[in-house]
Amino acid sequence: MRRNKSTIDNLIICCIQMGRIGVFIVLVSLLLQHVPCSAQEIDICGCSESNDSLGDFNSVDENTWPSGTTRSGDAITIPLPDDGILIFDSFTVNGYPGFPTGNATIRFELNEANTPVTLLVNGDVEIDTNDSINVNGENGRGRIGGMGGPGGFRGGDGAYQLMNFANDGGTGFGPGGGSGGKASDFVGDLDPFGIGGDGTFIGMPELLPMFGGSGGGGGSSSTNEINCSGGGGGGGGGAILIAANGSITVNGNIFTTGGGRGQRGLSACSTSGGPGSGGAIRLIAKTITGNVNGRIEARNGANSTTDGLGIIRMESFANDFPDNRTIPVATRSPSLGPLTNPLTPEVRITHLNDDNDGLVPEIPLGGFGEVDVIMTSPGPLKVDLETKNVPDGTTVEVSVKPHVGGTPKTQSVTLDNCANGECTVSTNFASLDPGKYIIEARATFQTP
Repeated sequence: MRRNKSTIDNLIICCIQMGRIGVFIVLVSLLLQHVPCSAQEIDICGCSESNDSLGDFNSVDENTWPSGTTRSGDAITIPLPDDGILIFDSFTVNGYPGFPTGNATIRFELNEANTPVTLLVNGDVEIDTNDSINVNGENGRGRIGGMGGPGGFRGGDGAYQLMNFANDGGTGFGPGGGSGGKASDFVGDLDPFGIGGDGTFIGMPELLPMFGGSGGGGGSSSTNEINCSGGGGGGGGGAILIAANGSITVNGNIFTTGGGRGQRGLSACSTSGGPGSGGAIRLIAKTITGNVNGRIEARNGANSTTDGLGIIRMESFANDFPDNRTIPVATRSPSLGPLTNPLTPEVRITHLNDDNDGLVPEIPLGGFGEVDVIMTSPGPLKVDLETKNVPDGTTVEVSVKPHVGGTPKTQSVTLDNCANGECTVSTNFASLDPGKYIIEARATFQTP
C-alpha cells in the first residue's frame, strides 16, 4: 500500500525499485535441456491448447488487436497484462490500417510491475520489411531519467542545485546502472568529464530469468545558476521473449535499444546523462529466418556497436537469419531451453527499520520514480528481506542508491538455515544522509 505523506526537512525517502517477482534481480545460471523428441511433436510455446489465445494478430487489421490497443501514426501500442504474457494463434506485422505498405511499429504499454514482454504464438510470427517490434528504453527527459522498456530499468536523474540541491547526478537503476556524473570531474564545456556513466547489461547468457537493460547515470551540476541542470540518464532497453510453434521470420526489425542520454542545461556548468544499456531478446521456434533487410538489435542509447550491448539469443532447429544482421552477435542454439526459470526464485524487500512506516508495498513503484516508503528520520537503515527457492549459502547483495547527490552503498548478507527453501534475513547500513533513495537487492547463484 502506498503512503501519501508530505515531505519535510530531514526525512529519508526510500524508493523501493521494481516489482514483486522481478523487483529484485535474481540471476540464475541454468543449463539448457536437450529435447529428445522431434520438432513436429513439440509444443514450443506451451500454448497450443490454451483457452487464453487472442487469436490471429495482424497489424493492418485493428479487428485483430487486443482490447485497449491504440495507434498513433505508425505506432501501435498493445497493453501488457499483469504477467506480461500475450498468447496468439499467429502474429503478423505488415503495416497499419489503411496502409498495408506502411512501416508499422509494435510497442507495449508498461504494466504495473514493469515485466518483460512474453509473446507465445501457436503458429508463425512474421515481421515484414521496414516494420518493427520495439521495446526500447526512453531517452532521458531533460534532467529526468528515462523509463526503461518493458522489463528494463530507469535512468538516473540529473543534478540541479536549484531544484534538488545536488551537484552529482543519480546512479542509473538496475544491476549495471551507470554512475552519476561528478561535478568535481567537470573541467569545461568541451571536455567529456562529469557526464553520467553508461548503463551496462548484467544477466545470464541463457536469459533465465528475463529482464532488460540498466539505466544510464544522471549528469552533474557544478554551480547554482538557473538552468545549470544535468541531463537524465537513458532508460535501459526492455526484454522480449517470442516463442512460436511455427517459424519466426524477421524481414523487418526487433529492437530493444537503450534510451539516449538526457541533454544538459547550460553547457558551461552542467553535463549530460549517460545512455541506457541494450536489453534482451530471446527467440524460440522451429525455424528462425529472415532476409538481408532484417535487423535484430540490442544496442545502447548511444547507438554503439561495442559498448553497453544487451543479449540476443536464438533457439531453433533451423536458423538461416543472416549472421551479420544482429547487434550484438546472437547466441544460436540448436536445442530449446525452458521458457521460464523452473526454480521460480524470489527475493523481496519486506520492511525498512522497525517502524510501521517502513512497510514495503506489494508492488513497489520506485522504478517508475514514485516514492514508496517514507522514513521518519535520517540515520541508520535496516533492510529486511525474504527469499524463496534460493539455496542456503547464497549471498544477497543490497544496494542503496541516492536519488541524486551521493555514492551508492552496498551490503551483503548470506542466507543460512533456510526452511523449505524460504529465508528471512536482514542487513544494516550504519548511516544515511537525508534524501531520496533507491533500494535494490539481488541474489546470484548457480544450479547444480
